Amino acid sequence: MLGVCMLLNAGAAQAEAKDEVYTKVGNWELVARENQGRCSMKRLYGSVVPDQEQALVIMYNARDERVAFAWASNKPKFLPAHGSINLDLAFIKKSGLDESWGSQSFDYDKQPGGYFLVHVFIGSANAERILHDLASNEGLSLFLGPDVLMGVPLDAADAVKELRRCALTGPGSVTK
Repeated sequence: MLGVCMLLNAGAAQAEAKDEVYTKVGNWELVARENQGRCSMKRLYGSVVPDQEQALVIMYNARDERVAFAWASNKPKFLPAHGSINLDLAFIKKSGLDESWGSQSFDYDKQPGGYFLVHVFIGSANAERILHDLASNEGLSLFLGPDVLMGVPLDAADAVKELRRCALTGPGSVTK
């Protein structure tokens, strides 16, 4: 699963760009991409059952006003090797489920360690909204129709704060 996370973080990066560990906040590790103004926060969700391990990677590029939301897992075994799928994104809060994001199209790819699914939130308003929701909710779920595909705790308020700081002041950031 760690290999899948590394692939998620690599993206379409230039060959000479390097990842630099920025900080660790709780269960989240933050990484800066040298000379690109892009930072990511990633969290592994282990399991005693290897097929149930999963990871979240949130990549933020303040310059391009984009947030990529990536989920890595072995769970969706029914998917072909590549494609896209519509999943409902919902946040878990004390008062219930916030389903205001509705259906989002996720591109996916099968790697040796499992599948990874990615949706990119483009534009300042969408980037700010998803970062706010990641920071202010207790958990999140992805639904395929009425079925819960995944549900994980977040505890990401401080990590999102550091992600914003990293994207604004880290290596290759907007202000450097």
